Amino acid sequence: MVQAAGAEFTLQPVQNQDQREQADNGYFNLKVTPGKTGKVAVLVQNRSKTTSRTILVQPVNATTNDSAQIDYTPAKRQPNAAAAFTFTSLFPKPVTVTLKPEEGKVVTFEYIVPKQAFNGQLLGSIYALDQTKAATKAGELTNQFASAIAVVLSEQDQLPQANPTLSQANLAVLQNKPVVSLKLQNNQPRYVPQMTMDVKIVDRASGRTVAKRPPPKVHSPLTVHLTMLFQQVVNRYHRAIIKLRSPLRHLIKLGN
Repeated sequence: MVQAAGAEFTLQPVQNQDQREQADNGYFNLKVTPGKTGKVAVLVQNRSKTTSRTILVQPVNATTNDSAQIDYTPAKRQPNAAAAFTFTSLFPKPVTVTLKPEEGKVVTFEYIVPKQAFNGQLLGSIYALDQTKAATKAGELTNQFASAIAVVLSEQDQLPQANPTLSQANLAVLQNKPVVSLKLQNNQPRYVPQMTMDVKIVDRASGRTVAKRPPPKVHSPLTVHLTMLFQQVVNRYHRAIIKLRSPLRHLIKLGN
């Protein structure tokens, strides 16, 4: 069951016959068949004892945010151009449900798997947004609460081997502070779990390390732009050494 802190509703997955064995029941990990249909159902529960609630429920494509984490919320990021299908292309449009106080409803989405077999995974979520309008005073801000349950669709039991690459590294300035901007590319149709990255800045002439950042953990289904802040001055006389621990190692020289 998923409940955002402060929210007056919960979102819970309904047991699915296509769920893979030994999968976490907190999300959907479904084995699908080309050309067949399937269903994903969630229980939306109003926890308020006094107020009816209006909840928008919709399928959403998973993307990667600028912190290199999987984002299961609606985003304007473009899907990978190499992808033959997207998660939402298999699903119908969003639905809106109205719940009386303490009422729960099951929302079911039927998806159609393309006849053309696909390799790897399609990753997305069932996302629920509370659209209930609260009475507020003029100029007062209100919170909107949302929850999401991850959905993984795959046909094969064996996934392609992860092969992330570092395609670009640039020096930049963000909010008047020096940063190294990195572009990571996931070249396989699967998410990359627990990839770590060591980044340090060294002086070209002496080889002395002038800045270093601890390795962030990366969970990436798509392309991600990762910006790393360095308090020290980073300039064209320096170079960045970036090591991807899973599975590649890169040496990127910055400047002339």
